[in-house]
Amino acid sequence: MKQILKVNRQTKEGGWQFWVEYYEDYVIKIPKNKKDIRERVKKYLKSVDKLNELDKRVKDMITGIKEGEKIIKNSLLPLKYLAYLEFLDKGKIKQRRVIILEEYILKNTLKDNKKIIDSYIDLVKKLWQYGIHEKTFKFSHNYGVLENKVVLIDPFEITDKKQKVIKQIHKRSWQEAKKFNKHLPNEVVDYFISQADKNFTVKNLNKFWKAKLK
Repeated sequence: MKQILKVNRQTKEGGWQFWVEYYEDYVIKIPKNKKDIRERVKKYLKSVDKLNELDKRVKDMITGIKEGEKIIKNSLLPLKYLAYLEFLDKGKIKQRRVIILEEYILKNTLKDNKKIIDSYIDLVKKLWQYGIHEKTFKFSHNYGVLENKVVLIDPFEITDKKQKVIKQIHKRSWQEAKKFNKHLPNEVVDYFISQADKNFTVKNLNKFWKAKLK
């Protein structure tokens, strides 16, 4: 087995739901227990004065892991779109190491970043073709770059319900990107929103939704 590059607890946190062990060319994600998830969520909600949402948020996250795994296992989605995800025992998952999209964007030119945003838009439509939609539009953290293509690295905030996607389209939920991706240059976020406005339409959803399953 290859040597772990980062193994101490401080460097293993991967969002609110997992700890991450980093190897040379892949990662192992280990699900947090309910207590750890609760502490992480509590810290955030306290900072935004929304502690009253704690129980619901924790429940939604735990449910999201189970639902995401079920959706993926029941789908025909090529796992290259999920960084070659593999389900291991005890809820662990393995994925190829990627460049987190935020890291990529902060190191590249606007021209290159526009191309990578276009790759993200294309990925969303590819996921639609298999009846899958990632609900958060947190593209800077939930996605990464692998082999010059954007892949989904956090597949546990997804839905297979078309009606939910339609509601998000009507609300233009991707506008929340300004809040979720606040560390990125404004011109990159603005480009993302403009491309989302053009591409994330009910017409396109009807065109692409489950197209690969027909």
